[in-house]
Amino acid sequence: MKILIACIATLLFYQSCQTKTEQSKEFKSFFNKCDELNIVYYSKDTFVFKTVDTSTIKNFTELISGDNDNELPDSSQQPQEQLIYKSKGKIFFTADVFNHYDKKGVLSDYVSYTLEEKKCKHLLTYRTGMGIDEIYQHKINPIGNPWTDIDTTKFHYEDIKNNR
Repeated sequence: MKILIACIATLLFYQSCQTKTEQSKEFKSFFNKCDELNIVYYSKDTFVFKTVDTSTIKNFTELISGDNDNELPDSSQQPQEQLIYKSKGKIFFTADVFNHYDKKGVLSDYVSYTLEEKKCKHLLTYRTGMGIDEIYQHKINPIGNPWTDIDTTKFHYEDIKNNR
């Protein structure tokens, strides 16, 4: 009888735990409602890049994976950028982007957010890291940074007061 109860308890426990694939599907369905992405750049002249381009949004929603890299520091500094995910004009999720120099002096960018009460942080993907850099470079020097494969005429920026 004890073995039967232990087997049932174990079965119920495993059914209540989500696999990484199930969690990934849950995150993707959560972000399917995202129809606008704003990237706030905190610099000398703080500004916001806004997009409704579905492929750009998809690249940035894939960052929200629920992964956590304990090697990255919990940053007490201000973020360099903030990602604001919106649906029908309303914010439903935010994430911060930080810079981190490792012991060898190599710079890495990572994203930090809270998802389902769990603090998560992990490195940016190559694509999103390059995207963030290209958007910034185009804003500060649009003529000197032409990209043949990117239609920068659709880029929309708004300058905001730097209240950091």
